Amino acid sequence: MRYEGAVYRPPSEAGSLIIQMTIGCARNTCRFCNMYKAKKFRIRPLEDVVEDLRMAREYYNGYLIKRIFLADGDALICKTEDLLYVMGEANRLFPENERITMYGAPKDILLKSHEDLVKLREAGLEMVYVGAESGDDDVLEYVKKGAAPYVEWLGQQENPEGLGWATGDNYGYDIVNMIEDMTE
Repeated sequence: MRYEGAVYRPPSEAGSLIIQMTIGCARNTCRFCNMYKAKKFRIRPLEDVVEDLRMAREYYNGYLIKRIFLADGDALICKTEDLLYVMGEANRLFPENERITMYGAPKDILLKSHEDLVKLREAGLEMVYVGAESGDDDVLEYVKKGAAPYVEWLGQQENPEGLGWATGDNYGYDIVNMIEDMTE
């Protein structure tokens, strides 16, 4: 496995195999985040990512790898077919794997079709870590989050275009309300 620069992962991914699908963060503009400032964003060539998976399988031969985290800043920005290919290779090389996770921005989710999200879920994508630091458009603009203009549109029912990733009624509004409750 070849890592480039500092590699970050959510605390809950401490026991996961980390594979860099991207280098850096596609947006890298958030005022509050300096994790990827030293990296210029790029999507890694698929053959390099798969080679890292193969290297990891060889290195961890005899160990059960139950979780895989696709890093860096927002792997979900990659083309769906590329993600499906890498996830398929990960599942082939690590049949014991129970889940695949990654970072994703709200815009990345909104740019995926419902069908794409279903395919990713069926291929083993268990969770996408989304930084919805605020539901307030003014705050999002101030921190330069580059997030969807309306976080509540993450719910399919609330989005006038019928897009989004959350399927529960009022899911997006619930996120906004939860954030507002925490800041009161």
